[in-house]
Amino acid sequence: MLNNKNNLMGCILYCIFNRAQAEVLVILPESGPMARAGLSIKHGFMSAYQASNQKTPIKFVNSEQKKVAQLLKINVNHKTQMVIESLARNEREALIKSKPKVRVLALNEATVQTDNV
Repeated sequence: MLNNKNNLMGCILYCIFNRAQAEVLVILPESGPMARAGLSIKHGFMSAYQASNQKTPIKFVNSEQKKVAQLLKINVNHKTQMVIESLARNEREALIKSKPKVRVLALNEATVQTDNV
């Protein structure tokens, strides 16, 4: 099963980083009750990233005690090609309703749909 997860992560990373000099913003909880899950995802992401030999800049942002909309406003710029979004479902719904202009990979399912998420 681990090999399938590595293959899936590798495929996701290839699709994300296929654009030159794109910045990827990864929003995960680094503290609080979801910190362990966020850290596990971060470690898996970084392992696949290093194995892929990609040079695309990655920016990790702590989502604990901050609204995703606020984090996007502060951290998304003209170089940002994709956002990998946090684990909080309630934040995801708000993000989807804001109709982001950048592509978003949601790490959990959502009840509302939009083109870029």
